[in-house]
Amino acid sequence: MPPSLSLEDRNIAARLRDGDPGAFDVMIREHGPGMCRFILSQIHSAELAEELVQDIFLNIWERRAEFNPRTSLKSYLFTAARNKAIDHIRHERVKQEYREEVGLRGEHVSTTPDEILAGEELEEAIRRVVQELPDRCRLIFSLQREEGMSYAEIARVLGISQKTVETQMG
Repeated sequence: MPPSLSLEDRNIAARLRDGDPGAFDVMIREHGPGMCRFILSQIHSAELAEELVQDIFLNIWERRAEFNPRTSLKSYLFTAARNKAIDHIRHERVKQEYREEVGLRGEHVSTTPDEILAGEELEEAIRRVVQELPDRCRLIFSLQREEGMSYAEIARVLGISQKTVETQMG
């Protein structure tokens, strides 16, 4: 069973719901440094740990009218800190996987509508030109560009010489 709210925690929560900045300041001074150390132990960046703790407190202040912790303030805040650290780590992992995926494919990530449109137009033009290639040449091109096969692999799969593959690609 989670620890119940102490009289002091109930008082701080009630004052916070009423918009008392003093209660908010007390909560930050009492729990902020420990939360920073806790997050720092997870993500190894003091600046980022402070930023994440600030985000937690900002969220509490913005939603102070509904602030009603069911556990001690310390437990509530450290749970929020743990969740914030986990979310950050997951987000960073997704960003890293995306960067690796884009890097492996050698793609440029378009950021403007004009770049996106130009990329789509270029892809469509390439598709039209590839469709006009002779069947064998189109197959070799597709195996190399779309499947990422080397010239040697294509030659083995199709039973032709590597020089033929090079010529067809040229």
